[in-house]
Amino acid sequence: MGKPTWVRMERLLDALENQHYGKSVAELVEVCGIEKRSVQRYLRTLREEEVIEPAGRDASGRQRWRLTPFGRKPIRIAYSIGELFTQRLALQSVAPLVHGTELEEALQSLAVKIESALPERFRRMARDVALALPIRTYPRKAIRPGAQVIEDVLEAAISRKVLVAEYRAVRGGGKTKRYRLKPLAVFPHKGSLYVAAIAGDHTRPVNFALERFVSVELTKETFDPPAGFDAREFVRRSFGVFDGPVEPVRVRFSAEVAPVVRERIWHESQTVTDLPDGRIEIGFQAAGWPEIRAWVLSYGEHAELIEPAARREELGKELAATAGRYGPRRRSAGRALPAG
Repeated sequence: MGKPTWVRMERLLDALENQHYGKSVAELVEVCGIEKRSVQRYLRTLREEEVIEPAGRDASGRQRWRLTPFGRKPIRIAYSIGELFTQRLALQSVAPLVHGTELEEALQSLAVKIESALPERFRRMARDVALALPIRTYPRKAIRPGAQVIEDVLEAAISRKVLVAEYRAVRGGGKTKRYRLKPLAVFPHKGSLYVAAIAGDHTRPVNFALERFVSVELTKETFDPPAGFDAREFVRRSFGVFDGPVEPVRVRFSAEVAPVVRERIWHESQTVTDLPDGRIEIGFQAAGWPEIRAWVLSYGEHAELIEPAARREELGKELAATAGRYGPRRRSAGRALPAG
């Protein structure tokens, strides 16, 4: 099978790049290695879309073609279904993160600009892709950050400027606390945006959920990141967004769930060990015990925490207490306790 149409058309456009006097059909056939009939068909399409225009005739009287100002744009938007599909997926991924914020309008504007830069044929293709890939909603945070929070936090992280922020903690009873923050990196996690920042006189960064910022004030004061700080490594070391000591973790999964569990990479340091009876063990080194705990518990009887030993003991006590709550109800004076 030959190259897809969009690949051959892109090759033809590349051949016309920076050709003020243009090229004839015969020259394009030779340069691009495409059949004459195909070249003529592509040229008709490109002319209809105002990507090319006549550029006079050569000494033999053959019509030459060159790119129009539109066709000479430094960036030609993707022509393949795969690229349009990827663009749609990217917009879907970002949409929940900025929903209800000042960046939602910016995202919508970006989508319109991308589509408007496409020739009509590809605009139709983009609309078809959008119909085949509807935006799916999923559980996300109901609260939104205050006005201009995201843009100011991004500006602070990029320009290394100190922020003065009013932050509402989860267990603060609705009260806010004032922080002087040195933002180092902004990253997404499970439908929310977080900023890794150094608070006050502390030396280690911690993660703050952007939707819990009531307000932020961008100052003119600048700062230097901690020596050796690597934002990517900081984000990778944790199992989620909770920080803490990096611990060696080993979890044993039953044969029933092993095929599903092994299909995912749960952490970049992950190893998978097959056991003779069909069970598997997942091992990794990560921080963020609260999220590791929730992950293990989500598999119920099919997951057993092996390491760390101290966490195993802690989890065992917790599960024993939970099992006690689901045991037979105690009776008082020969009567069962009322339900509810």
